[in-house]
Amino acid sequence: MSLNPVRPPHGDTSKFCAVRPRFFMHPPCAHPQLSTVRALLIALCVIACPIVVSGCTHQPTAIETQDLLPSISFTKRHIIVDNQNDYVWKNVSITLNKQYFYSSPIVPRGPSSLPLSEFRDVQGAAFDAVQSIPRQLVIEVQEGFNGQPGRFSWR
Repeated sequence: MSLNPVRPPHGDTSKFCAVRPRFFMHPPCAHPQLSTVRALLIALCVIACPIVVSGCTHQPTAIETQDLLPSISFTKRHIIVDNQNDYVWKNVSITLNKQYFYSSPIVPRGPSSLPLSEFRDVQGAAFDAVQSIPRQLVIEVQEGFNGQPGRFSWR
């Protein structure tokens, strides 16, 4: 074991005679490739650990919805919704232009005529078919096939 003199960080070195073994010194790495490999391994761990941990967490599953099969048509004063599914829609909400709402406990198979005047906004004002044009329609069913919810969107 070889010994290297240790110099004090500040002050006169002539009065300092402490000695420290060489293995406490940190010489430059003899293999620079090892430093690069170590740095890459550390970077890989820093990147991979959050991915692995997030993959281990439980992700809640969304409620499965059934696709509804309506045929939609408009007259000057009505929306014709033709339920083309093999089942009745129960607890139905229909949204027109994102702000007018209509609800019905049931929509049978086949065509149903819904007056545009029955679509209301949150203040209770009716959809005005003279002033407004239907641009978007969303049908949401709470109980469709096998009691599962369903959704249809038209733009």
